[in-house]
Amino acid sequence: MGRVPILPLFLDTVAQAVIAVGDSGRLRAMRAVEKGVGAWPGVTCGFHRFGGVEFRRNGREFAHLHGCGLLDVRLGAEAAATAIHSGTCESHHVLGVGAWVSVWVRSDSQVPAVMDLLRTAAQRC
Repeated sequence: MGRVPILPLFLDTVAQAVIAVGDSGRLRAMRAVEKGVGAWPGVTCGFHRFGGVEFRRNGREFAHLHGCGLLDVRLGAEAAATAIHSGTCESHHVLGVGAWVSVWVRSDSQVPAVMDLLRTAAQRC
């Protein structure tokens, strides 16, 4: 999918449209995460190459949020293993076990925990 430059962006836009119509709570939670992280000092937001919004600090990507609500976060191998073991996250949906983890953002109730996870990742940059 990443080899066709516009395809990930198109599919991500379609996913956001479907969620906007069918799951406004998820969309609200996703926007809260994006707005909250984007307000942190030194953090920039932009388009991610596979769709969604990318979060960077000191020029390094530490996370990205896909339009379907799937959040990928770079924690480092040890912290990722701990987060997966505790049930906070899952192995990365493509890369498997490693430095990256995935978590679904589905509701407002998850936002504080997701923000803590992202804060940990941002501090590593």
